[in-house]
Amino acid sequence: MCLPKSNIALFLFLYCRAYESKDLDKFSSFFAPDATENNRPFHEYLPRYRRNFKKIDSFKYRIDLDSYSLDADTGNITVKGNYFIQYLLNGGSWKENNGII
Repeated sequence: MCLPKSNIALFLFLYCRAYESKDLDKFSSFFAPDATENNRPFHEYLPRYRRNFKKIDSFKYRIDLDSYSLDADTGNITVKGNYFIQYLLNGGSWKENNGII
């Protein structure tokens, strides 16, 4: 099974828009019940996401896809790329961050 790169890019685009919306339910829907983030269950990060969404007024988020691979046995997709985020703290100024994803 081979997924076109455009499908992965669309998924990442929609993921970023869900993040920018600060809708935790919508954002969480991108993760399977057993999903992990940084080798920890995703659900453990929900309180952190909730706090961040409350203290940040606005986001601009982008992920540039470099490559991906599909594990045919598990159906898992590994994505490699770079993320870029700008955020406006409530009552503050714009900040930015970027890195490898």
